[in-house]
Amino acid sequence: MSLKGVAFFLLKGVAELSKNATSLLKLASAVYFFQKNVGELMLCVGPSMLPTLSANGDVVIMEHFTPRFRELKRKDIVVAVSPLNPNMSVCKRVTGLEGDKLVVGQATAEAVFQIHPEIVERTEYGSFVRVPSGHVWLEGDNAINSTDSRQYGPVSVSLIRGRVLCRVLPLNAAGRVD
Repeated sequence: MSLKGVAFFLLKGVAELSKNATSLLKLASAVYFFQKNVGELMLCVGPSMLPTLSANGDVVIMEHFTPRFRELKRKDIVVAVSPLNPNMSVCKRVTGLEGDKLVVGQATAEAVFQIHPEIVERTEYGSFVRVPSGHVWLEGDNAINSTDSRQYGPVSVSLIRGRVLCRVLPLNAAGRVD
C-alpha cells in the first residue's frame, strides 16, 4: 500500500471515529439531561420499606417533576438525600406534610426534641410533632427496622430527589408501587 493509500485509510478512520464520538457524546448528553431533569432508575436496598419493596433491592423508576412542580402527597414514596449522610439516599414514604401535627411515641419525641425542640409539644394526652414549613415527615413501611423522621426529625423538601413511580426489577414484581 502506498503512503497516499495509508494516509487516506487513516483519515477515513479518524472521520469515522469522530462521527462515532459525536454520536456517543450526544447520547451521553441526552441520558444526563434525562437523569437530572426527568427521571432515573434507582436501586432501593434495605429492610426499611418491607413489604412494599424488597430488602434485597428493587430497581424503581424515580421521577423528578413532583418535588419541583407539584406538592408531595401523603403516602407518596420518595427518594431523598439522607439527613444523616449526604452521600447516601433513602427511600421512604411521606407520612406528614408541612403544618401537620403528628402523634409520636415518647422515644420519637425525645429524639426529635434533641434536634428540633421548637416543634415538639408534650401534653397530658401524649407527645406531638408539628411538621415545619418546607418540610415533610418520612417513615419506612417497616417501622421496627427503619431509620427515618422518628430519629432525625422532619426532612427539608429540598432534600427530596424524586417520587417513585414503579418497580421495574425484579420482573416478577414489576409494576406500580403504592
